[in-house]
Amino acid sequence: MNINFICLTNEIVLFVGIVIVFFYGMCFKKSPTYNHDLFIWTMWTLIMCLSTCIYMNVGCTVYFLDNNFFLMPLHRIVKIFILIIAIIIVLISQTEYVSLKNFFEFYLFILLSLLGLFLMMSANNLLLILIFLEIQGVIAYTLTGFRSYSNISKESMVKFFILGAIITGFMGYGISIIYNVHGTTLITELATLLEEPQNYYLFLGLFFLWSGFLFKLAVVPFHFWIADIYQGAPLIVTLFFATISKIGFVFLVFQLIKLLNVNFLIWLILLSMFYGTIMSLYQVKIIRLIAFSSIVNVSFALIVFLTEAPVEIGMSYIIIYSFLNVSLFLILIMFKDKINNVPFVELVDFSKIMKINPIISLILIMTLLSIGGIPPLAGFFIKWYVFNWLICSNNYFLAFFFIVVGVINAVYYIRLVRLIYLNSEKQLSIENFKNINILFLLILVLIFLINIFFIFIHIKFLFLLII
Repeated sequence: MNINFICLTNEIVLFVGIVIVFFYGMCFKKSPTYNHDLFIWTMWTLIMCLSTCIYMNVGCTVYFLDNNFFLMPLHRIVKIFILIIAIIIVLISQTEYVSLKNFFEFYLFILLSLLGLFLMMSANNLLLILIFLEIQGVIAYTLTGFRSYSNISKESMVKFFILGAIITGFMGYGISIIYNVHGTTLITELATLLEEPQNYYLFLGLFFLWSGFLFKLAVVPFHFWIADIYQGAPLIVTLFFATISKIGFVFLVFQLIKLLNVNFLIWLILLSMFYGTIMSLYQVKIIRLIAFSSIVNVSFALIVFLTEAPVEIGMSYIIIYSFLNVSLFLILIMFKDKINNVPFVELVDFSKIMKINPIISLILIMTLLSIGGIPPLAGFFIKWYVFNWLICSNNYFLAFFFIVVGVINAVYYIRLVRLIYLNSEKQLSIENFKNINILFLLILVLIFLINIFFIFIHIKFLFLLII
């Protein structure tokens, strides 16, 4: 079989699934099992794509389609984790969007977003990356405004759209400058050409190009959108942004790290760590805290790439962080007020969970402590990977800064745990929350066990990413 089709097996499976979901959603709206069938087709697509990722392995980096795309062994592992999270998101969407008349648009957008993400991760051409980023962007704007009855959601969608359109223009202008200087947009060719003496036009092009990538990752000073968008979007959509999108964009930055001034970006990353940490201390709303926490954790992962560490360390960090986010969002969705359809909003609302379900509160506490990097949980070992590399590579200043920020974050999350136990000012009707979704509980317990026993499997986990 042609190697082009073999390397694009995952994308072909996703495309076939998108076509099936689209035509079924358009032609069988009157079917009594309409929503159920859409769910089955979507799950079938994701499971088939996951199966192809598991069984398809490349032993080395392969370039295809005139070097416009490439595939390396790490692609397979990253796609597997992305698809696992996507399956969880589709499963919990059954509860999150129970009030909708149909799930057609949501499922279609999730599959389209995954297709664009996978193609973007494999692209070796700046123009193709811009196109696939724009596919991601249009879907992200639409998903942000998915709650059409919410004015906050509509406002967030418009704000996201305007900012995203401006950034896309910047990136397109930057790519045009780079092409004008070097006559190519292939990343592998540009990496070689950039080793030569450079001119001011090229620096200008790289600035506009990287402004777009840093905007997607919410790196300071391109972070101004993230808190409002996270808060305005539905919980399930915010979960998608905080996990799947983050993994894909971090992986993209790893590929492009050779096309920038590393010293310039290191200072932005340090500023992001400091700013995200300080702003987290002043947040009273849960989703805004998650938004600023994501700035800090993405910065931790990017530091790895900038110091030329093995990419597996950075990707393992963002993957574990994403699964901890899945656990946190699952708890928020589980304990949504089923009568008023209002989620927990403020941090003091965490104290309600202790009265409702002590077991779930224990999982929440372990999740928060792990995000804070408290040993011997998964979050601690992932941070230890990063710190150990900084020391071994003689980046002592970065290691010191990393420790300072990590300690402040740890103290803050310990304060949140104290809040869960001691703060009980707000009263709650527990009857609204008695029905706990068994599927949610199983997913939570599984992530909880991995979090607790990561001390026994962390070496094997890193080895899995390396192979």
